[in-house]
Amino acid sequence: MPRCAVMRGVRDQAVVRSRQRLRRPRWPLTCGLMCKPTRWGGRPPCRWLLLESFIWPEHVDRLRLLGAALSVAAPVPLERSGAGTWIGQQLATLPGGVTTVVFHSIVWPYLSGDERTALDHAVRAAGARADSDHRLGWVSLEPDRSGVCLTCERWPENERLVLATSSPHGTNVVWQPAPCPAGSLSGPC
Repeated sequence: MPRCAVMRGVRDQAVVRSRQRLRRPRWPLTCGLMCKPTRWGGRPPCRWLLLESFIWPEHVDRLRLLGAALSVAAPVPLERSGAGTWIGQQLATLPGGVTTVVFHSIVWPYLSGDERTALDHAVRAAGARADSDHRLGWVSLEPDRSGVCLTCERWPENERLVLATSSPHGTNVVWQPAPCPAGSLSGPC
């Protein structure tokens, strides 16, 4: 199921493991998009069971990682819309004093060519308006010829980094932060 998210107000915080305790980063505003939202229903443990059911039983480490992520997860409102249109609306104005981050994971294969173009254009148009007080980041985990590529593009720096490559399900991660030639995130790493 394709997912996109816009996280506003990232202040260089991350989920940190400290003595087996996880702390939730502070996101002033988080919202998400699903092309075909699932009705989760029920209280969090019911929702978590559904997510856990997607992991093969022998993948104990992945189940443990999901459990850790769910322990700090906050509910995120999901909306139904076309990705390009929705991202364009979310990025119509960039708030001051924070970095707005657009994140998507394994979305590109599920979007039509027109929708990929619309999404790319919406993010790049917002990037063109970014300045040192109204920053924008685009973090993407998408397939390429060698597997899956994690990239980050930042504005106003107009810089694109390849952060890592991995197998399709996030195993065998090879971290390699290196600048990437300018261009669309729709292409290979």
